[in-house]
Amino acid sequence: MSRIVILSVNHAQAPVAVRERVAFAPNLLTAELQKLYAIKGVEACVILSTCNRSEIYTVIKDENAEAILADYLSQTHNIPSAEIDPYLIYFKSDEAVSHICNVACGLNSLVLGEPQILGQLKDAYHTAKQTGTLNKTLEKLFQHAFSTAKKVRTDTQIGSSPVSVAYCAVKLSKKIFTDLSEQTVLLIGAGEMIELCAQHLNQQGVRSMIVANRTLENAKKLPTCIMHNPLV
Repeated sequence: MSRIVILSVNHAQAPVAVRERVAFAPNLLTAELQKLYAIKGVEACVILSTCNRSEIYTVIKDENAEAILADYLSQTHNIPSAEIDPYLIYFKSDEAVSHICNVACGLNSLVLGEPQILGQLKDAYHTAKQTGTLNKTLEKLFQHAFSTAKKVRTDTQIGSSPVSVAYCAVKLSKKIFTDLSEQTVLLIGAGEMIELCAQHLNQQGVRSMIVANRTLENAKKLPTCIMHNPLV
């Protein structure tokens, strides 16, 4: 019998060091979806990977679903099972439906109600759709999560404030330094959160920002307002 099974490694239980080890590189996501989809018993799959969570959404026809997904994660990232098993969380059937809705609404985010996760979830869905790893069940699951998130943001005040980890970081910095426009800011990395930080800093009048990133190519993709002093 087929059922929905989600494997999650997220900020609620796993430290940053563990989350970094199980993250999926965006440029390898299609290949990883194909690899997972080829496993016996896996009928559909989506992979979501952000700075705060890596989650595998599947429709799977196997009683050993948890073991299959744990082995896949361990082998893909070349990490011994014993090192990540304590941080793996599973959601099945109705629990899986509730979990993805909570994720889409921002209820499971590090900052309650942050809107970025919905866009990231939609990106994960579209990648799986383009790769051909969806089926009717997973399609309905994601559409239900998207419509639930829309209703929650329409009918409640959860999206009334511009909340995100980036926003909170800049707000805290303003409390410490008062006038951020007089500060030089070092941004470490070149991902989505750094871009959001840069946008919020720019709104606070910060004009001197330095980007420290492992590759100059990725740093150059950031908005021109923070590309005056890229470092690699």
